[in-house]
Parts: sequence; C-alpha cells; structure tokens
Amino acid sequence: MRLALFDFDGTVTNSDSFIGFLIFTHGYKKFLMNMFLNLHLLIMMKLKLIPNFRAKEAVFTTFYKGWNAETLRKKGDWYAEKHLDVLVKDSAMKQIEEHRKNGDRIVIVTASFDIWMRRWCENNGLEFLCTEAESADGIITGRLGTKNCYGAEKVNRIKKLLNPDDYSEIYAYGDSRGDKEMLAIAHKPFYRTFI
Repeated sequence: MRLALFDFDGTVTNSDSFIGFLIFTHGYKKFLMNMFLNLHLLIMMKLKLIPNFRAKEAVFTTFYKGWNAETLRKKGDWYAEKHLDVLVKDSAMKQIEEHRKNGDRIVIVTASFDIWMRRWCENNGLEFLCTEAESADGIITGRLGTKNCYGAEKVNRIKKLLNPDDYSEIYAYGDSRGDKEMLAIAHKPFYRTFI
C-alpha cells in the first residue's frame, strides 16, 4: 500500500486559508486593524526571533478569544462549504484523485485549524491532521489546543496516526519550510509541484 501526504496552504490552495478565514469572519478593515496590532510579532517571526506558533497564537487570540466555540465552528463550516474550493488548485485535486484511484491512503497534513479543515476534508473524503483551537466551557480561549502542525510536528503527528514503515511508497507534497521534515520522510517528495 502507498501513502500520499499533502500540505494544504500553498500546496493544495493558491493562498493561505487562515488569512482568508480571518477576512471572512471580520471583514477586510477589521482584519487590517487586528493584523497591525500583531505586526511586531509577525516581523519577529520572520526574523526567527520567536517561533511560528507564538505569532500564530497571538493572531488567533486577537481575532477569536472569547468567541462561542459553536459559533466559530459554524463559521468554519460555512467557510469550508462556500469559500475554500475557490482557493483550491485544480492540479492538486487531480493529483489527490489520482492517488485515490490507485487505492493510496491520502492524508492532508496542515498547520491550518480544525475549524474549517474538518468540514473541507470530510466533504472530500480525506483524512487530515491539523492544528486545533482550544476551548473551555464552550468558549474559545485563544490558545492552540494542540501543537502547531508545522515542521517537525507534522512528522510527529503522522507517526502518531500511522507507521510509515507499513507503506511501500510514501509520496509527500509541500511548498514551504514548514513541510521540509514531511518531505524528508517520503520516498517521492514533491516541492511546489502544483500550479
């Protein structure tokens, strides 16, 4: 049996689904205002002065801390149903379908949140590993509920789900530094393949 691992943002999609979701839930003006509040952290992340997950969590907190978790989940479902497919690359979906036709196990491995990834993957009949949002008593805390599914954490999560040695061939598709470790465990790694 063969395994196909796909990053989502930038690999299956043309743009970042997190940014799209922030704009979807808050509008462009509020999005810009909130991002400006986190600009110093985003710059520090780019300069590698703080880890990726710290900046991500700070942005998530600014936008969603205190939200009702069920309300946010419904927004995520709507986003997945009505907006995500517009971002998806036809070439990536053709490759996913080719793996499906060949009977390969397919897993989306993404740093994006379960808030919208769960519905999109369910709609497309795909297994997935992602970053989860934390809630307490039905309220979003603003913290990550799992480690950010990025870099080495992608491989950690893959190995918790399955044993890579059980597969005769592993294909992996990615487009960024956050996919480097996942691509390294593949027999057939593909970097920035889809147009």
